[in-house]
Amino acid sequence: MKVRLLEIDDTPTQFEFQITRDQLQNLDQRFRFDPLECQAYLARNLEFIELKGHYRVKVKSECDFCLEPLFLELDEEFTLDLVSEGNQPELNGDVELSMDSPEMDYYSGEEIQLIKYFEDQLILDLPLNISCSDDCKGLCSTCGTNLNQKRCDCHEKTDNNPFSILKDLKPDSKP
Repeated sequence: MKVRLLEIDDTPTQFEFQITRDQLQNLDQRFRFDPLECQAYLARNLEFIELKGHYRVKVKSECDFCLEPLFLELDEEFTLDLVSEGNQPELNGDVELSMDSPEMDYYSGEEIQLIKYFEDQLILDLPLNISCSDDCKGLCSTCGTNLNQKRCDCHEKTDNNPFSILKDLKPDSKP
């Protein structure tokens, strides 16, 4: 979704659109979803353009530990101050950012490509570790059995494990 800068004034203008999976370039391929439902409000504010975004999506992926399919429902809002690349401030030395600092990004040319900002926000909102449950046991590293569904006896066989001798060591109890 492209918006021409001439369409943006100091009154917020609403844009509604959908983003399909094939329009995203940076999102990991393991994430699949029906179209992302997006709303954007753009308003000119002195030297920048304020973008208030909202999106809703149901993402299909796999658990990082047991590889079972799962769904994540995201319904998120964000705000960005968009600054023309020509107006980028020069930063000298160390720059301190606080949690209260406004989120900022840059645009170039006479159009703003909204998909880029929504994709970046989706990537930031996805959890680092995706798990089917808080107590997911994952897969057996030896035989690959899903330990949430079935128990295996691979861990009882310690003959081949070079660290098995360490199980008999006791910590020194002296202070």
